[in-house]
Amino acid sequence: MRFQPVPHYVPTNALELRAQGEQGRLVFSSDCGPNEELVDFASGAELLLIEATRLGEPLRDDEDPDEPPGHLTAADAGEIGRRAAVGRLVLTHYSDQLDPEHVRAQAQAVFGRPVELAREGERYEI
Repeated sequence: MRFQPVPHYVPTNALELRAQGEQGRLVFSSDCGPNEELVDFASGAELLLIEATRLGEPLRDDEDPDEPPGHLTAADAGEIGRRAAVGRLVLTHYSDQLDPEHVRAQAQAVFGRPVELAREGERYEI
């Protein structure tokens, strides 16, 4: 298990899980805004489980335009997955205010390959 600090409103870390002696890597983004640290940390991972909480523009009334966002849009998640060249991209922590298929399609358009939506109780093999 490894950790990587990522930008958020409160201190948080992305998490990498790897079985001892195995090649497979799962990286979980945790809550974070767009950042290079996660791209580098997830580089080449078999699976990136990534949040896509942020609805996108325009900013909400409670968001400061001068403060970096503490969450990712679906497009941000797709961009990080694409740049990190991950094998699979699974979106989690996406807003219930949006149609899940619309969220998936937004990430997939940027990622360039199929994107999955996390489901309660789902198991992922790497």
